[in-house]
Amino acid sequence: MKRPFHHGDLRNALIKEAKKLVERKGIEAFALREVARIVGVSANAAYNHFEDKEALLKSVASSGFAELAAQREDARSKAAPDAWSQLNAGAKVYVQFAEARPKLFDLMFSSLGVGSRPGKTNETDPSSRKAYKQLSEALDNLVLSGKLTSQRRAGAESTLWSLIHGLAVLRRAGALPEPFEMTWDRIVKFTADGLGIVLDEKTQK
Repeated sequence: MKRPFHHGDLRNALIKEAKKLVERKGIEAFALREVARIVGVSANAAYNHFEDKEALLKSVASSGFAELAAQREDARSKAAPDAWSQLNAGAKVYVQFAEARPKLFDLMFSSLGVGSRPGKTNETDPSSRKAYKQLSEALDNLVLSGKLTSQRRAGAESTLWSLIHGLAVLRRAGALPEPFEMTWDRIVKFTADGLGIVLDEKTQK
């Protein structure tokens, strides 16, 4: 049975169901026609919004980045207000997201996510840059708070993101068998030492 959709609703419904399908099957078994069937519309109706499955997958990746950004903002809103706790909370969510949503995470960092190019998508928001922007802002706040010197701040987001993403990939692959909190404590202390930040008991975790 075909469902009636208001203008714009069908596109969002397709993205929502496509994300669920990616998380169940991965991108290898992904088919736009299957998404259309799940939503309850014809394939032609789906093709009115997405040129092909790659265009839909790009939008799913963008949706994934938006979801990750929202989770990081939520974690930061619940953390202590100091700059280090804010950075720590956002970075921790990044790693946990990769473990909890492995197939979506893989898509986000595939050629259809951060490696995509303009053309086959209607997306205009560079959502894949949001995580980088959040990290940059957190580091800037550390400088403003006096915890981080401007000399050590220079270019730190690239190094720190590489460290966090590397941990996320290793955890996602099951390559680090030790408990997450144990690994995270080491990462926190290693990062603080590298940035020249002295942690007290309240800001160590």
